[in-house]
Amino acid sequence: MVKFANFVMRDLVKKSSRNLRDSPFGISEQLPLEIQKRRKEKLPLLKELRSRDIKAYFVKDKIFMGGKENVKIGTRSDGGLAICCKTKLTDGISIDRELDCGIVIIKLKHELFNTANDIYIYFSYIPHEKSNFYNKCDVDFYDIIESVSLEYKEKGSFLVCGDLNSRIGESDDVLSNDNLNLAHKVFGRSLLMRQDESKVRPNNEWLVNNCAIARKDFHVARNFFLHHPSDVNRKSYVISQNNYNKMKRKAQFKYKRRKGIELCDLASTEPRKFWSSIKRKVNNKCKIDNETMMKHFESILGDSSQDVCEEVRNRIDNTVFDDINVTQLDSEDEVVASIKKMKSGKSSGNERFKSIKNDKIVKRLKKSSLKLSDSCDVLLIILNSIPFSYCYVAI
Repeated sequence: MVKFANFVMRDLVKKSSRNLRDSPFGISEQLPLEIQKRRKEKLPLLKELRSRDIKAYFVKDKIFMGGKENVKIGTRSDGGLAICCKTKLTDGISIDRELDCGIVIIKLKHELFNTANDIYIYFSYIPHEKSNFYNKCDVDFYDIIESVSLEYKEKGSFLVCGDLNSRIGESDDVLSNDNLNLAHKVFGRSLLMRQDESKVRPNNEWLVNNCAIARKDFHVARNFFLHHPSDVNRKSYVISQNNYNKMKRKAQFKYKRRKGIELCDLASTEPRKFWSSIKRKVNNKCKIDNETMMKHFESILGDSSQDVCEEVRNRIDNTVFDDINVTQLDSEDEVVASIKKMKSGKSSGNERFKSIKNDKIVKRLKKSSLKLSDSCDVLLIILNSIPFSYCYVAI
């Protein structure tokens, strides 16, 4: 007997049990007495299945055959179809044809639906393949459905309904390949897979128990009045609405009063915490760099990104400056001379700066010595009046 410290080691040994064949060792799991009793009752059935060369095994107290649970299907001979209708419709409904293999065709007169032709409904019950009735029927149900459909389509509108899924007795009634992996890549698994925890919208802080009960009563009365409008239901709806509004106003007033007292106490004891609670920090900085953003849009646009984003590419690569003739730009001496000629004072006339403070800026610029390197083609001057400062960018 071996006792494991955790379930991981236990499962590891159980999965490797096939390696213990032809050896004096084996693995047996201790089960509750109720499960052991049910296993003993089903042991003759397990031996019978194995004698017929059917791969069967126990999973606790259940027998599995070929990886699927062995479900006992009833062998009763009763069953069939029953058609019920309202009394006022009996004159317009009649049984047109009845087959021996569980197929009934009823006819609905066209007067009931204001149509040109009668409507035929094909009711069918196809039993599962493991039933005795299915084994006795030496017919192809789907071939009968096809032949009857071709026959009745000339008479009028034809509908087929009933239990046609006969193969669910032993086959899975699911799609093996539904392309969920493609949807997961686009939308993500969290939007498609059902979560175990419920995502309920949180209530407001002022919503107390009495107010929640009044709101629930109001919703019930409103929905009932919308589905069954009457004077009595409208009166109940108005009363519940007024009661909910009254409870809501009281709850909000008490909450605001209590919250105000708490904030006053907090402001007197912990001012820093008080201001942080009413003025929360907001981080407006962009957390993504330009390179990552460009790679993202390139992945979306694909190979055609060069054609689609030609203007953007030109701006990034500075190709918009290719057409500029550098020889036509002003030289260093011309730029400095134009700054020296800027007028100031009363003699400037219409060319004077609107602000008197700008006169000081011009005087400071005249006194400053701007020197450009040989590789500089464009000079951009940025002025700040208060306090006076300037900077220039050489391109």
